[in-house]
Amino acid sequence: MGEEGLSLGTFLFMLFNFAVLVAGLSYLLFKPIRKIIAERQTRVQDELAAAAREREEAAKTRREAEAILEEAREQAFALVEQARVEAEKLRQEKLAETKKELARLAERNRAELQYARERVVEEVRQEMVGLVMAVAEKVLAETMDPATHRRFIEHFLQGLAEREAKGERWRP
Repeated sequence: MGEEGLSLGTFLFMLFNFAVLVAGLSYLLFKPIRKIIAERQTRVQDELAAAAREREEAAKTRREAEAILEEAREQAFALVEQARVEAEKLRQEKLAETKKELARLAERNRAELQYARERVVEEVRQEMVGLVMAVAEKVLAETMDPATHRRFIEHFLQGLAEREAKGERWRP
């Protein structure tokens, strides 16, 4: 068998050499590579698991932060509402206090006006008594004693007051 082709013996020898080469490479090269790949795969899976745990922890932390933020919002809202209620209460108290002060001032002004009115009425009455006495002296042309004058004038003024109370006006 020369140049014409491969003989069966050579082919089997080559096949055997190839099998030994594959087995040697598998033992010497592929086995360590598989071990490195398995280690790398384990490390990647561990890192993925750690990343998943961290992601879960981050999500948990985010949920807790959101809950804290929501609670803070609720507390802020409650504080604002409480401040609004207190402000309204204070406004109502100030309004009531102001109303009381105004009522007190109005009552005092009424009392002062009543006192001033009574004083003016008394002054007018005294002046009228004097005028009536002067007119009565001249009209009657006789002198009356002061007590009679006083009774006459009091009677006249009383009649005027009664007419005024009835709503009638005095006309000379």
